[in-house]
Amino acid sequence: MHQHWLRGDRQLWTAFFILLGISLLGVYSATGNLALIQGGSPHKYFLRHFALVASGALLAIAIARIPYTAFRRIATPLLILAIFLLTLTLVKGVKINEARRWLLIPFLNITFQTSAFAQFALILYLASTLSTMYDQFINPNTQPFWKLFKRILLKIALPTGIVIVLIAPANLSTALLTTAIALTLMFVGLIPIRHLLLSGLTLLIFGTLIIGIAHIAGMETRLTTWQQRILMYFAPEDQTPYQVQQAQYALQHGGWFGQGPGKSLFRYYLPHVYSDYIFALIVEEYGVVGGLLTLALYLWILFRAIQHFLRIEGRFGALLLLGIGIALPTQALTHAGVVAGLLPPTGIPLPLISMGGTSIWFTCMLYGLLCNISAYALQPKPTTQQQQQQPTTKPKPEQHHEQQHTQSQHDHEWHTSFPPASETLTPTTPHPNTSTSTSSQTQEPEILTLYP
Repeated sequence: MHQHWLRGDRQLWTAFFILLGISLLGVYSATGNLALIQGGSPHKYFLRHFALVASGALLAIAIARIPYTAFRRIATPLLILAIFLLTLTLVKGVKINEARRWLLIPFLNITFQTSAFAQFALILYLASTLSTMYDQFINPNTQPFWKLFKRILLKIALPTGIVIVLIAPANLSTALLTTAIALTLMFVGLIPIRHLLLSGLTLLIFGTLIIGIAHIAGMETRLTTWQQRILMYFAPEDQTPYQVQQAQYALQHGGWFGQGPGKSLFRYYLPHVYSDYIFALIVEEYGVVGGLLTLALYLWILFRAIQHFLRIEGRFGALLLLGIGIALPTQALTHAGVVAGLLPPTGIPLPLISMGGTSIWFTCMLYGLLCNISAYALQPKPTTQQQQQQPTTKPKPEQHHEQQHTQSQHDHEWHTSFPPASETLTPTTPHPNTSTSTSSQTQEPEILTLYP
């Protein structure tokens, strides 16, 4: 059967391409004047961004066609690589505004934001590890309390804490966002509450170590920046930071329906309007209605992710899907909150819209995984009549051996109280060793519930 080139939920893909379209319009409007000031073609920044967006879209489409279970095997190596790159960034990264957040890719002249890659790797790792330890979580009384906590500490809390500690000195807002995503995955992954609280306490201890590391490394300037941002947030209105004032003026100037595409006035005054404050430009040009519709797209992504989360059969796919589904809307709402003055300035970009370097690629890769997993959740479920027609004959010895081997490869599936969920690489293709009559009546598991 012919398979559509866009694999997965069509509604998710529609939201994806609409957001990329908004990104191209916003960046084109925001960077024309900047390019003229710096000399050269007024389209140079837009053309660079267009290349990144186009290649990111191709990455998302390609990843959506790769069986997502293949990413489980590389989750741990990717996390190790992320920790190494974060360490390298703190030592030899490109320093902008007293922060080292990027590595410069030689010859390509493209910045590589290691925190975006680390967040991608951490979501993969947590989904894989939590799904592997699921049986230990639902039966915590089968082993001593501290033995299970030790495993959680070494396999989950400690790697998460290391990533957060390495991100925080240069990008505290991303570190806090990553912490929230990690704790959410731990909770949904059914870690016992007592162990979860202790894990959270461990992450808090790691957070306090950031201050000590910053002092030892001579990074008092970053500590001062954090302190100033918090103090300015609670400062009187006449002491509001310049960029926050300009962002609020842009929101007011936009009104309900905006000034029109390319007619932003405050793009000439607002710093980093193409990245950290691009939502202000969207509202100014397309109005409050356009801004709300943009945020509604992110909320729709979250809604669809939750729907697929409740349908997907394997724990790894479910946790990975939920982690991505939470990360994108949370980042978008945080960005909008900063622009509206509801949150202190953080420097968090608007995912899939803000201009950036390779962070666009990693966001598109996450989105490709989201659509990939949605394809499995959308597989039709068998009716009661089809389940009753399932053959009851005992399999041949060689078939029984193959079934045991297949089951051992999928030990990450849901608990044995549920019907066995086969996260095969091609869910609609029968096993090659089964007979034609059996494969034509292959039974799919029922929709499961996370909490037995």
